[in-house]
Amino acid sequence: MDLKIAEAILKSNAIIYEKMAKDWAASRITPPEQLKELWNKYGKGNRLLDLGCGNGVAFSAVNKQITDYIGQDISQTMLAAADFYIKEHNTGTNPIRVKLLLGDVLNIPLADASVDVVLCFGVLHHIPSSELRQKAIKEIARVLTPGGQLLMANWNVRCWHSVTRQKLWHLWLGRSLPSLDKNDSWIGEEKKNLYIHCFHKEEIKSLISKADLKIISNDYVGHGSTFINAWHLITVAKKI
Repeated sequence: MDLKIAEAILKSNAIIYEKMAKDWAASRITPPEQLKELWNKYGKGNRLLDLGCGNGVAFSAVNKQITDYIGQDISQTMLAAADFYIKEHNTGTNPIRVKLLLGDVLNIPLADASVDVVLCFGVLHHIPSSELRQKAIKEIARVLTPGGQLLMANWNVRCWHSVTRQKLWHLWLGRSLPSLDKNDSWIGEEKKNLYIHCFHKEEIKSLISKADLKIISNDYVGHGSTFINAWHLITVAKKI
């Protein structure tokens, strides 16, 4: 994909998420079950970075096991909602240190090896071009401590539910849309204007292998265990 097109898509996605931030935050008041299950199985470490933190709902799933929570999002409105949500749930005798950052996964304003766990739920699939997706994974690896873990989920919009509901037939037919790469699409309930990339398991493996990370698990999850019926592709990787 042409870099100028990719940069325009990144800006467009940021504008869209800012516009829908209030409704998005109001509709998500508890952590997804898959996030809780993943954290309970793999979550280890004191300092956590929540990329694409939204309104901060992940905080209530992890706050009994960490000392520092860093939330980052591309939407200022989302961060304001996260600040409100976290203050309501950060009520223990030893409150967790919290920092909220405005920014994207391509430029994380943290030092090398500064966090033990990175949550990246519903983020990487919004990054256009293979070049920028690789840059994002390498940036995640950079901020992880040795042995630190990446817990990542991406939407599987090739599943039958998404393909039929949003008429994404080109993903099954192997066709490309104008200006986009193969396995790219536009989604959205009212207007298909939000960019998304649909990953295959092998593509995730390739990205991880080029970024000083090692795959622990990489599975289709939710409403099934294959790309035909599962709603998510969930990946766990460890910093080498």
